[in-house]
Amino acid sequence: MTSPHKISDGEVVLITGATSGIGRGLAERFAASKSPSVSHVYITGRRQELLDEISAIYPNVTGICFDPSNLEEIPAFAKRAVEELGVTLFLLNAGMQRGIDFTAPAADLDVLKAEFTLNFYAPVTFIRELIPLLNASGKAASIGVTTSGLAFAPIARMPGYCATKAAMRSFLLSIRRQLENEGAKNHIAIIEIAPPLVQTELHDVKHQPDFANVDMTDVGVPLDAYCDDTFKKIMSGGVDEIFYPGPTGSGVWEDKVGKHQRAFVNMMPVRNGDPLKLPQTPGLDAAAKVQLRAFATELPRHVTDRLMKAAIIRIALVLRESSFKLATGGQGRRGDLSIVGRAVTNTGASTALA
Repeated sequence: MTSPHKISDGEVVLITGATSGIGRGLAERFAASKSPSVSHVYITGRRQELLDEISAIYPNVTGICFDPSNLEEIPAFAKRAVEELGVTLFLLNAGMQRGIDFTAPAADLDVLKAEFTLNFYAPVTFIRELIPLLNASGKAASIGVTTSGLAFAPIARMPGYCATKAAMRSFLLSIRRQLENEGAKNHIAIIEIAPPLVQTELHDVKHQPDFANVDMTDVGVPLDAYCDDTFKKIMSGGVDEIFYPGPTGSGVWEDKVGKHQRAFVNMMPVRNGDPLKLPQTPGLDAAAKVQLRAFATELPRHVTDRLMKAAIIRIALVLRESSFKLATGGQGRRGDLSIVGRAVTNTGASTALA
């Protein structure tokens, strides 16, 4: 994996979306830790009054009014954070969640676009800007991004939110591997923080109007319990993925996460442009190897574009296999699919991601 995440003395922390919920909970714990590992905490949010409130409580906290959904402002902000503020630990936590019913007469695509902008494109833009800046600084640094347990198993009520978190997790896996390929030159750790359902204002009626008649009291993990656990894991270091004990942590999804990681490693064994050393996979013919080599070599260069194409490929494979079984009366074999189908199936990717 990438440079292992570890906390050193004098860390300067920046947390986006830190005026409420998980962001605020983590900011307060960093500020109150009295650890020599934390020298200062910068927090961002859109509500200046809340930034002032938190800063007034903790003398080692500075609030900055900033909205990451304004993507064009991220490059200048990232440059300031690294070069002027000296930030070495970024926690990109800002996000939004809305329900969208696509069976309604006109599903609001503006809501979907807003979710992708804040939950996906904002962290992606930050990472694009931060990697060269942090490399130039010569300091060890970590970039953490909040995803969700819903990155692994979506729920029907929030198709947009779940898709943004799944895309973000996929992106982080690819970027972590690209950084790993830099070898000794890399000193940036990529951390995924995947919370379960946590009791925050993310689920308030203000943000989720369709919860008006639903009692969300005591639904989910208490905020303090979650932030205590996650803060401890961040401070302990040595991990690239932080889960909370339970359905999205060491329980139900542990095997799925492990399979996903193994499939990813098998599919991405090389650096950009280097010859692809394919694993010895029985049944993979020469044409399939050509297809797979082109796919795997090109993928790191066009990560966001390929995320979309990967989703389309997977849907096409499912439909193709269903059609094939219908045509053969259910007697067909998986190995009889097309070249791309054989390549994906035989590498174990479809099994791992099922």
